[in-house]
Parts: sequence; structure tokens; C-alpha cells
Amino acid sequence: MTVKEKYFDTYQIIIQFKIKGKWWEPSDLIKRDKMKNILENLFLKNKWFYDGWDLGSWTMNIFCFTPNPENITNLIVKEMEINNFDNNYIIAKQKDEDISVIYPEDYIWEFNY
Repeated sequence: MTVKEKYFDTYQIIIQFKIKGKWWEPSDLIKRDKMKNILENLFLKNKWFYDGWDLGSWTMNIFCFTPNPENITNLIVKEMEINNFDNNYIIAKQKDEDISVIYPEDYIWEFNY
């Protein structure tokens, strides 16, 4: 069984960041690379399946699969704090068509990606 098959039937985690422009600017790519490196290392260390990233209108998303979305959320937030990364991001979980924001806990708007 591959790692992807193992996590395919679990939750997809979406970590979303705001970017400066409608599409992207060079500083957004620097932010993406820093964030991607931090999260890829965290994912590999915990054997979560990293599923890539994308840049869109005003947002950047990083995706992974995990069986325990609450655990991954706590670890991501902690890792971001350790690396002095701003806390201007959203973490959502998705299973099938059901998607909900799990960080920040007081997020009240509709999540789109």
C-alpha cells in the first residue's frame, strides 16, 4: 500500500495564505517556498502525505492528507510559531464534499479555495 492509498480515505488538509496580488508577486513565491519547506518537513516527519500547492486569486494553498486533522492543526500552528511565520493563515479539513475551517477557531466566513 502506498502512502497516498493509506491516506486517500482520510481528511485532506488545506492550509491557505493570503497573497499580495490577485495572482502573485515575487514576494509571494518567497513566502510560498519558505512555507512549503517548513510544512513538507513537518509532513515527512509525521508520515503525512503531501499533496502539493497552488496559487490563485488572492490566495495560496498547500494540501496534505492525514487521519487526524486536529493533531495536524496543532502541529502546524506550533511549527509556524517556532519559525516566526505570521499567523495570517487558515486551516481547513475536507472529507468528500464536506469542508470546514478548523483554524482559527473563531473563523466565521465561508471558506473557498
